[in-house]
Amino acid sequence: MAVGRNWQRNGVPGAARVKLLFTGTGTSGSWACRGEQIGRALGATVKPEATLADIRAAELTVCVKRCPSWRLDALRASGRPWVLDVLDFYPQPQAGEWDRATAISWARKQLQALAPAGVIWPNARMRDDVGFDGPSMVIYHHHRPGIRLNPIRKNVRVVGYEGAPAYIEGWRPAIAAECDKRGWSFVLNPAHLADVD
Repeated sequence: MAVGRNWQRNGVPGAARVKLLFTGTGTSGSWACRGEQIGRALGATVKPEATLADIRAAELTVCVKRCPSWRLDALRASGRPWVLDVLDFYPQPQAGEWDRATAISWARKQLQALAPAGVIWPNARMRDDVGFDGPSMVIYHHHRPGIRLNPIRKNVRVVGYEGAPAYIEGWRPAIAAECDKRGWSFVLNPAHLADVD
């Protein structure tokens, strides 16, 4: 990216001196690991629901996850370049039912309609499958500060799901039934991922 091949700041040798803004809804896990963690690591301004004035004050804005029409209008009105971080940007839960071709097609149409200056991908496979005719980079999904090491156990005892319960609502009875058949426990949003197999 012209202004951001190296977005590091705060005196790091060779760093781009960019007034960088990260914005998004400020409520999702995607926001926590991208807006907060990555944004702060880069010395960016990190502001959920940034205004047009905030966007104009930045040289480059990174929009995390989704870009609702009012935010897209502000990004376009600012006259500044902006980047879309597509981490978890698929519509949920319906995208969980899509096949690969449908997911790729949907993502391509979204990028064409939104027309960001660049894209941040959560993995190289998505970048390669979807493609983007412009600057892009991969920043792998995320880092979990303080996460406990998950020991590899010989036998499964606990199956866990971390996320919004609504996303597995239709699957929850089947998951619980399969776990019951095997004598396993099913845990929704465990306190520690290391507690599940």
